[in-house]
Amino acid sequence: MIKVRLTGPIAAGKTEVLNLFNQFGAATINTDQVVLELLNIPTHMDQLQLLAPDCFDHGQLNRQQLRRLFFSDHHFNRAWQHYIHPIVRMWINQHLLSVTQPYIVIEMPMVPNPGIVFDRHCLVTANRAHRRQRLFKRWGEDLFKSVSDHESLLQKNQYDDIIHNNGSVQSLSDQVQKLNISYKNNNF
Repeated sequence: MIKVRLTGPIAAGKTEVLNLFNQFGAATINTDQVVLELLNIPTHMDQLQLLAPDCFDHGQLNRQQLRRLFFSDHHFNRAWQHYIHPIVRMWINQHLLSVTQPYIVIEMPMVPNPGIVFDRHCLVTANRAHRRQRLFKRWGEDLFKSVSDHESLLQKNQYDDIIHNNGSVQSLSDQVQKLNISYKNNNF
């Protein structure tokens, strides 16, 4: 089984690309969804509350406050990642045991050492204007400057495949379908 890491800057369209891979028959994992699933386990929610008590109102997580903290407080960002990333990796490794498709696409943030050995690295890109518009639509506030500061890891020469998400849905689908065929047939 080929393991493909799908990554890119925030609001580039990684989840949209992941969903297209899924529609074409690939096994897929969205690590953001894995984290949300893990937060349903009280131990992990308790740890988050210890690290970010100001992000809770009467015991309920305030996701908007958490998002602001994540992108503005480097210490919190690193502490949370140090806690949650090994747990996510264990979840992924367990899930990989049940995959029967010829390849799996794992969407994950742009982290320097994901802790998983991948066969291919795929980058989703979009221009800043498109990303800023998507981010505002998603969150209803402009955190683009804070988010952009976290993108220093973007070095396009580290990726085997690049998907450009500045055009139509059809253009995006065509790019993903081309990679789907390549990954499925182990033809790089």
